[in-house]
Amino acid sequence: MGRLYGNRGDFIALVANARSGLMLSRLTHAMGRHVKSKALPVPRAGIDVPAVRRSDHSPFWDQGYNALMVTDTSFMRNPHYRQMSDTIDTLDLPFLASVIDGLELALGRL
Repeated sequence: MGRLYGNRGDFIALVANARSGLMLSRLTHAMGRHVKSKALPVPRAGIDVPAVRRSDHSPFWDQGYNALMVTDTSFMRNPHYRQMSDTIDTLDLPFLASVIDGLELALGRL
């Protein structure tokens, strides 16, 4: 993963099961107009890459539904992620706003 995506969380990752490929491509392209975005298509419901199953989308994959996760790459972006020091002042709120704006516009184009 590091060779493809680096080790710095300076992008939004869009992670989808293989059957969601068209949606993944369209959303990544549209989001990329607002914030640096990278697509990660995942075959076999992520069984081979357990790190991509760490969110609410994976049970949908397990049941055969198309699902997509939009992540700021959490622990790669913020060393405080899931720590006691993970407070509002450690977040990049302007970046969060740009992600929300990008998602709103991108989803409106799908």
